[in-house]
This record gives sequence, structure tokens and C-alpha cells, in this order.
Amino acid sequence: MNWTPTDTGQLLLLAMAIFGAYCIVRGMTISNRLKKEKGL
Repeated sequence: MNWTPTDTGQLLLLAMAIFGAYCIVRGMTISNRLKKEKGL
């Protein structure tokens, strides 16, 4: 399997998209937990 620069770029974009979505979900979960603890 030979890699071309475009394949690497698409793989990098995919990884960044997954990481970004994970960060958003994690941030929402943490903020919800903090709100419950503070009783807001």
C-alpha cells in the first residue's frame, strides 16, 4: 500500500475531526457535572 500526500492529509483531517468531537463531548460532560455539583 503506497501512501500519497493526499491520503496522509485526509487521515490527519479525520483524526483531528474525531479528536475535536471527543473534546467537545468531554467538555460538555464536565460542564454538566460541575453545574450539578454547584447546584446551578
